Amino acid sequence: MKTNATPRTAFHTVRVTPAESGELIEQAHICGISVSALMRNRVLGHPTPKGAAPAVNLAAWRELAPTTANLNHIAHRLNLAAKLNEPSGVTFDDVMAAVIEVSNAVKKLRLGLIGAATAAT
Repeated sequence: MKTNATPRTAFHTVRVTPAESGELIEQAHICGISVSALMRNRVLGHPTPKGAAPAVNLAAWRELAPTTANLNHIAHRLNLAAKLNEPSGVTFDDVMAAVIEVSNAVKKLRLGLIGAATAAT
């Protein structure tokens, strides 16, 4: 507690179901704060720490990394060629292959986020 903060002496009891209690505990844990601080921040409109990114977000981010690298490589070559007014060496087929790769990766990611089985792409 901050030394110059007003002490919190008022007490309020809130009834919740066991499931709601579990959810409050989980959300507070994710944010790295107590359940009391979570409820106080949310009810009073104060910012709540975001906590760590969910594991599914990190996994999806890692899965898309190679696709992102391919797109960046193609974009770099196209931009460099435009600056130098030279042929890029990137063909229409290269661009279409990258677009299809991104489309398939996004479809797979979206299906994975909702727990649906992914079809072969």
